[in-house]
Amino acid sequence: MLAGFYSSVPWQIYVFTAVVSVLQIFFVLSYNRRARYEVEKIDFNFSQMNIVHEKARSVYQIIFWVVLLVAVNGMAFGATSYFRCNPRELWYDATNQVKDIGLFGQFYDQVYAQIKPQAVQVDADIVSVSLDGKNSLENSVKVFAALNAITNEPNEKVQLPKFQTPPNILIVQLESVGQWAIDNEPSPMPFLKQLTAENVSVGEFHSNSCETNDAEFTSICGYFSDSSAPLSYSHSENTYRCLPQILKEKFDYGSYFFHADLPEFWSRNILIPKWGFNADYQTPFFKQKEYDGVVYEKAIDLMAKEKKPFYAYITAFTTHSPHNNEQVKYQLKHNDIVIEPFVGSFSEQVWQAELNEEDAGRYFGFLKAEDLALEKLFAKLKETGLDKNTIVLIYNDHRFYNFSGDTEQSFVWYNEQPFVMVLPDAQKMEIRKIASHVDIAPTILNLIEGDNYVPEKNFIGHSLYESNFPETVLNKCLNQVYFRTKESIIQGNAKNEMYNIYFSERTIGDNEETNLQDLLKLLVRTSDAALDEDSLK
Repeated sequence: MLAGFYSSVPWQIYVFTAVVSVLQIFFVLSYNRRARYEVEKIDFNFSQMNIVHEKARSVYQIIFWVVLLVAVNGMAFGATSYFRCNPRELWYDATNQVKDIGLFGQFYDQVYAQIKPQAVQVDADIVSVSLDGKNSLENSVKVFAALNAITNEPNEKVQLPKFQTPPNILIVQLESVGQWAIDNEPSPMPFLKQLTAENVSVGEFHSNSCETNDAEFTSICGYFSDSSAPLSYSHSENTYRCLPQILKEKFDYGSYFFHADLPEFWSRNILIPKWGFNADYQTPFFKQKEYDGVVYEKAIDLMAKEKKPFYAYITAFTTHSPHNNEQVKYQLKHNDIVIEPFVGSFSEQVWQAELNEEDAGRYFGFLKAEDLALEKLFAKLKETGLDKNTIVLIYNDHRFYNFSGDTEQSFVWYNEQPFVMVLPDAQKMEIRKIASHVDIAPTILNLIEGDNYVPEKNFIGHSLYESNFPETVLNKCLNQVYFRTKESIIQGNAKNEMYNIYFSERTIGDNEETNLQDLLKLLVRTSDAALDEDSLK
């Protein structure tokens, strides 16, 4: 985070700051030596001695420096206030703001934001909330509903599948698999691409953050992650009421978490029990960085022995970055897996990523290895008979590799994630146009409860089978924010609270634009505050 921040500051500012600092130190030392001290020479025992007398500063000197300090800071805060009221359109990206106002400008802006938080002025007939610091969960739900109401057209309810007995739930959360890569022709993941085409999919699926741990949280608990830091850093001590606990209480489900890494990473040893899982299988049950194909096989073998319905969550690892020669050698040495460079042409979107041909070939080679693991997973489900009563969801954790370009298409290429839901009756449909991780837990609960489904109060997401499903996405990633609707994209910054309409298919009036920006600002504030207040329980 620090490297990314400081690399965004122009080098001239660092040089200027260094010169000013050196001069400041020089003048302070010089002033102390000449102005504050007087040296008196005396003779003592036939030798000369120096006696230093400290001179008291005059009242005028003190007043001068106090006035100067107040004036400088007054001008700095005055400039900050002006920029707050007259921001540049690109300042929703903190990098652009730092380049324009510099490191000191950014510092004063953050101090000013703490002293005087930016006001929101949303029309009362759109949403009415009380920001008293006690009901942020309720407020966030209200604000999200208001945003959805003014950005969405009503849509129809989708036919809900029926189950004779509670179905098993198997989730595979992929690692660093972009939809732009799957869409390449030829695809490095032909099995997953075909699986998506033949089952339940979403036209455009998004994550709600940019961290693996946050993807787990938003998918399991149905609520937005924190704006400024991954949940394991910011709110690991909270109390949560998430899908595994709900399924256990209502339907006596067993719940299991699988991942081939150390439990301490992302504080999963703390969070997995808090999210309600009965059992946690990580290292040393799995060899660290074990091939996902082996992880899937072991997980299915365990689940096949279950006598009651299960909710199993597998976080994949094999495609984790970096995708370099060292990792290729690691897979061969420790997992006996050969990562072969991709052979074939690359589509346009690949060249908008920060990849050269060699990097792209290696990355696609890892994706191919993951695709083979998924193929074996479904073969194992069929072999054990679990395919007859198990809903399988496969989706990715977060966007991967930076993208160039400033069009709607490049935005979608960068942020769109794979998603497929395989039902026992092999239903085939594009269920919604836009959805995200927070919609997964409500959808699963809806599938199990059927027509008796009642949304949980701490789920901010919605079931894909609900009528008037809000086809919007909120993504919060280390203070960078975007809000995606079917016709527009708003980008912003949770720290400086500056938001801008990046793209819209229609002309948006000034009043509506202000309402959208203030509602989004309010949604980010209240959803962060709900975590701070430990309300998700």
